[in-house]
Amino acid sequence: MKKLNSIKNRNILSFLLLAFSLLLTNSFINLYYLSTLSPDFNRYSTYLSYFLEPNGEIFSEQGVLYYFIISIFIFINLENFNFSEVNNIKNLGNSENLNLFYISDFEISVSTGIQNGNLFLFILGLFGLFKFLKIYNLDNHKIYLILSLLIFFPPSLHLRLTFKPEILGFALLPWALYYFISYTNTKNYFVFFKLLMIVPIILTAKASMTAMIGIFFVILIFQNRKKINIKDLTIFVIISSIIFSVLYFENLNIINRSFFERDDLKQIYNQTEYNNVADPNIFYNINFNDLIRHPESNYHADSIIGITLIDTFGDYFNEYWDKDYTLSKKYRKDFIKSNIKNIFDYSN
Repeated sequence: MKKLNSIKNRNILSFLLLAFSLLLTNSFINLYYLSTLSPDFNRYSTYLSYFLEPNGEIFSEQGVLYYFIISIFIFINLENFNFSEVNNIKNLGNSENLNLFYISDFEISVSTGIQNGNLFLFILGLFGLFKFLKIYNLDNHKIYLILSLLIFFPPSLHLRLTFKPEILGFALLPWALYYFISYTNTKNYFVFFKLLMIVPIILTAKASMTAMIGIFFVILIFQNRKKINIKDLTIFVIISSIIFSVLYFENLNIINRSFFERDDLKQIYNQTEYNNVADPNIFYNINFNDLIRHPESNYHADSIIGITLIDTFGDYFNEYWDKDYTLSKKYRKDFIKSNIKNIFDYSN
């Protein structure tokens, strides 16, 4: 009995830690960052125009589901929906002469709506990870601790701050994995049907996700080929391809372009710098000494490995907590001073 009570108490404490971690990070996000200043917001704000304005149009190449979900949260967050304000969507995210202490209520409402929608998708993904990890018989308290750490992982914060569909992939991929493993273990066709519904949605969210997750599932199927019936695999490929095609053409009808088509958008949004081609050695070049001593952007522009490592555990491109137009940058206190040697600033 004592052992059961100890396990129960440990689970409760771990769950409370998870809930507190979500609350703490969400408070930080709401208070210190405007999602209308997130990377490429101006480019993707046309989705908000489409869903919220009477005659809005989309000028982008991504799937619409994520933006539809976020538009619902923004709509809910606007206390008195006013079309005259919504017509100002094109002015959101303008950092010129921005005064963080005099931001319009409309911009704050849009930013909070984005963050609330992202939080909903993030929690959905955490629940999917919980279900997936339970397949491997992990104790609840261990899963709660893992998820608590994940909440503070910088890429997780990036997802929750940004107005981009990658967080939809985070929300649905754990469920796809859970249903895939459950099906291979049980051959339950109801689970198989759920998997059929989820995979095409992920694959039509964004072109880069189509490529990465498509390759991931090919590898996953190959690794589990002995557990998969060829007939079921054939049915899965055919039906998921049909659902993918339906979603693809529905997106095509709404955005008037394929989500694989984006070359002209570089000119429309003045992003021709994306045409620059890096030297191939950027893929294998790395300076471990500089990576340890100077984990800063200027030292690692010639290294994909360096850039990825720094951005994974920080903000390499200064788009989030290091962005100039954010309170997280304006009122930051540096406790560790770095010069000849690292010194902890006890007085502050």
